[in-house]
Amino acid sequence: MNKYRYCNYNIDNPDLEINKNKSLFSRVRMAIIKVASNIYNIIGKFNIIKYIFILWIIAMLPSCATYSVVNQEQNQEQNINYDTKWKHLDGWANDDITKAWSAWIKSCSKIQNKPEWSDVCQKAYSISSNDINAQREYFETNFMLHEMQSINGTNKITGYYEPILRGSRTPHDKFIYPIYNYPNEWKISKPRPMPARAQIMSSNMLKGKEIVYLDNPIDVAFLQVQGSGQIILENNEIIRVSYAGNNEYPFKSFAQWLIDRKELTRGQAGIPNIRTWAAANPGRVNEMLNSNPRFIFFSENKITLQDGSAAVGALGVNLTAERSIAVDTNYIPLGTPVFLSTNHPSGGNIKHLVMAQDIGNAIKGSIRADFFWGSGEEAGILAGRTNYNGKMHMLLPNHYKSPPPAVMPSSNNSINYNNSSNANQNAFMPNSIEDIINR
Repeated sequence: MNKYRYCNYNIDNPDLEINKNKSLFSRVRMAIIKVASNIYNIIGKFNIIKYIFILWIIAMLPSCATYSVVNQEQNQEQNINYDTKWKHLDGWANDDITKAWSAWIKSCSKIQNKPEWSDVCQKAYSISSNDINAQREYFETNFMLHEMQSINGTNKITGYYEPILRGSRTPHDKFIYPIYNYPNEWKISKPRPMPARAQIMSSNMLKGKEIVYLDNPIDVAFLQVQGSGQIILENNEIIRVSYAGNNEYPFKSFAQWLIDRKELTRGQAGIPNIRTWAAANPGRVNEMLNSNPRFIFFSENKITLQDGSAAVGALGVNLTAERSIAVDTNYIPLGTPVFLSTNHPSGGNIKHLVMAQDIGNAIKGSIRADFFWGSGEEAGILAGRTNYNGKMHMLLPNHYKSPPPAVMPSSNNSINYNNSSNANQNAFMPNSIEDIINR
């Protein structure tokens, strides 16, 4: 009769199937028990001795039962967590991650030499850019989800874009508003104190540092807030200008300046209405712009066919429209994959795998991201209307030693995010809406 079991091992019949397919650790124990069972059979007719012997075996190998039960439960729990995390990540199964794959490969080009990223990046290089099933299996197999937790109530997803403007190499007609290179002499010895915008614009200290001239001072101001843009010259040459430095003053919102003076309401303080106000009040434009003492310098980069039309982020790679975000690197390392869930300004939801490839002055906090919409007017409209709460799940390699702060392993609960914040639908987005107007 199969009455006596130990470590899921049947002492009465050592050759039963239940005793097979064990680990090496368990098999050693079973070998010991098998010898014991032979002794058990010999003394089986002596019931008292038999029971004493069984108790002795249990006392000598207590860890066997404990190990078997606990290890089995742990393995089951790990499997449940692994499967459920990805299974219940709302939107993951439906996201066309092939659109994010090139962005991930760009991230790998910058982080592949870091020990924690080396292995996963090497594996990525062998996967086709069109094989969505292989890509999905790759992420599910090699990465763990870490849900970002709010720090000090921070939860905001905004948008940004790269403006496309008209410009001229020389000043003439309407092209009279310059953007400047960072002065080489300041790289050696900065003036102290550094000049504010008003002082810079009323002096000749930047003469000879002009890169290009635009036709509108508001375009210059918004370009400085965005930090980069494309400029189409009169001969149809396209150049890109990128952030190269600043005058070390904090940003102050000139939209807020208009609100404080009741020139615009908070709901009106977007780029179309600011442009309209500036056109109606040309004599006050400098007063408005000088309310922000910060001044941004640029460097010129020629656009090639290989570069396409994408701006370059802080990671040093071309950003991918709708697949790159700016983050706070105190919480999310540059290059990291993130699954982002938030609202779409045109309705519905954004549930995308994106890459942390940029930073922004106003991007501060754990659940805080700036969603890159791309280049041009349409991208600008979408960026200006993006201001929602969201969820962010950071993807870290399985062997990543210590996740950054403000993360927790993803729960087994289904994730459904559909709640919109009270966003100002007219707000212009520059590397974050807060850069134009403080909310």
